Amino acid sequence: MFEQWASTLDMVILLYAPNKILVERINARNQRHAVKSKPELEAIKFLIRYRTSYEQMLAKLSAYGAPTLLQFDTSQASIEQIVEQVLVYCNLNRGGLQLRIQG
Repeated sequence: MFEQWASTLDMVILLYAPNKILVERINARNQRHAVKSKPELEAIKFLIRYRTSYEQMLAKLSAYGAPTLLQFDTSQASIEQIVEQVLVYCNLNRGGLQLRIQG
């Protein structure tokens, strides 16, 4: 399965933020979440397990020539900055791929 995904994916965009910020965001939103309104320590342990799972999957992908990984800390970069950097990467590495974002 990892070999197939590694050969299928060109890029993975990983959005992350510090766990405390993620807990605040989860609790501030209307959407349901497994750790919404849970004690902070319980929520952080959940997020650590979740993040560790992603790290393990990305490591397994790398054994088969992993796709490019673009990582962004959403507590530091705005959505506009992230989109700009992704588009720059696409333009530099995909033969001038032009994407238009309308908002």
